[in-house]
Amino acid sequence: MVLAEANPGAKIIGIDLSEKSIKLAQQRVQYHGVENVEFHSILLEDLPKLGMEFDYINCDDVLYLLPDTVAGLQAMRSVLKPDGISYKSAPSAN
Repeated sequence: MVLAEANPGAKIIGIDLSEKSIKLAQQRVQYHGVENVEFHSILLEDLPKLGMEFDYINCDDVLYLLPDTVAGLQAMRSVLKPDGISYKSAPSAN
């Protein structure tokens, strides 16, 4: 939501492994009238199968959950445009 609202001219793509999470996200953006978002229920490693390139990839609290972190990072890198930016975060150790 934050990325979509802050970048109204951009197309925001959300992915999640969970169909339930995708449905909830779709309901949320629809409720708020946000139209520049689309969602896909896929594995992060399958991101290249969408056939898209990205200017920016935001990956919050995901990498530590992957069975193969390297494969996830490689998938993101393969779809990031040459001058693109990626942001990855991990949970804090609080």
